[in-house]
Amino acid sequence: MQQRLPLMISATFFFTYTMSLSVLRQFLMRDAGAPIFLISLTSTVNGGTAILMATIWGILSDRLGRRKFFLVLSCIMIGIIGIMYVYASNPLDFVLITVAFSMFSSAFRPVSMALSSEYAVSTSSKTRELSFLNLSNSLGMFIGRVILGFTLLMLSPHKVVFVFIPVAFLALIPVLRVREAGYVKMAERLHESGERLLHFLKRNGLWTMYLSAFLRQTGISGIMSLSAIYITENIGLSKSTMGFLSAVNPLVQMPSHLFFARVIGRIGAKKTAAAGMALSALTAVLFLGARSAKGIAAGYMAIGFAFGAFINGSASFVVQNSPETRKGQFLGMLSSSRSLGSTFGPALAGVLASFSYSLMFAVMAFLMLTGCVLTLIFCKDADSS
Repeated sequence: MQQRLPLMISATFFFTYTMSLSVLRQFLMRDAGAPIFLISLTSTVNGGTAILMATIWGILSDRLGRRKFFLVLSCIMIGIIGIMYVYASNPLDFVLITVAFSMFSSAFRPVSMALSSEYAVSTSSKTRELSFLNLSNSLGMFIGRVILGFTLLMLSPHKVVFVFIPVAFLALIPVLRVREAGYVKMAERLHESGERLLHFLKRNGLWTMYLSAFLRQTGISGIMSLSAIYITENIGLSKSTMGFLSAVNPLVQMPSHLFFARVIGRIGAKKTAAAGMALSALTAVLFLGARSAKGIAAGYMAIGFAFGAFINGSASFVVQNSPETRKGQFLGMLSSSRSLGSTFGPALAGVLASFSYSLMFAVMAFLMLTGCVLTLIFCKDADSS
């Protein structure tokens, strides 16, 4: 516990900050007069940057064997860059700041997950370690949503940004106490041929998990990219109420991480991830049918429960089917697959929502269900091969 605790505390602060800024960015851009499509496009830019950088950070941390250094770098840079959002005055400013922010924030998740998996020795303990880390991520998201709800009651979105800036630097303090997990560098393994990489991608249908993660993230990111606008402008709820309701998502995520870590031990990582994708599709139905705060709360509950299944199932599947010395790279590829969805989803949602929110929700649900079906057909749990 002493070994994992600093990483868990840092992850809590990190996601308190980053997940809150993603919501505030929507409000800041709207206040600056940006149209819905442009807001979605900025989310696309955010995901596009992470597509490339998440895998690069994972490879670098594998090659250098200094995962702690990349966590420190990520915390420092996002704190500095986040301040710039307050001074953005036109769409180009928001785009450039988002690129820089995503470049460094994308390092934390794959590097921290790789480090967390190295704290364990068995498959079951790796799943447990990842669930504890994911719980910390969700706790940070929950705390951020609650703070957002209260602060938006009293302050403008511009001022609320300054409330969160210190949190980024609070994440840095426990990172300095993080201990490397006795990782042994094997840089030569990182120069394996493309054929070798293809071999691992074919193992138990690992490539399918990356594709399904992309489809699931396309759907959920498309919905979330316009959620703040949809809830406040179409449902008619206040920004503060939206902040409190969105806290339901991470609140449900926290117990779901521990629950699905146990479920994986019973039914396997593949079926757990697929269940998360199917439950994610339910979110679209609930949001579309919502007419009040209760309906939106139900949608956020579905997102939270679904995420616990998806992220623990998919990450465990990747860990089980990737080489020990390249966990950072393969987990980075999972983050990149999700980031690709985060890039494509908001742009697609923006186009579809300009015609009809009903059309947008329907297409997003279809994509997530497609990922579920592909996972069930092509992926095989490691112990079944």
